[in-house]
Amino acid sequence: MIRRNSNGEYEFRLNLPAAHEVMLVGDFEPVAPSQVPMSRSPSGDWVCKLQLCEGVYHFKYWVDGKWCLDGDARTTPAASFLTSTLVVHDEHAVSFGYSG
Repeated sequence: MIRRNSNGEYEFRLNLPAAHEVMLVGDFEPVAPSQVPMSRSPSGDWVCKLQLCEGVYHFKYWVDGKWCLDGDARTTPAASFLTSTLVVHDEHAVSFGYSG
């Protein structure tokens, strides 16, 4: 799940309480690193926050050595070649999808 916080940061959240390590991997450079470690919240969700400019960002999650797409907390063979897409239009608009 992705949401924009009131301070303008985008919060990436993945519900995988049994995971040991989760990384957000995408084409965020130069605004953020291409690999961002996520932190486990008290609820067991994995979370990271990024400040993003307008643009199109392709990403997926690296979960304990396997790929996972946003909106689908399961690792699947399809996740190895598909990506999730975040489109930041302006400070208020966010759209999301998959591409392959």
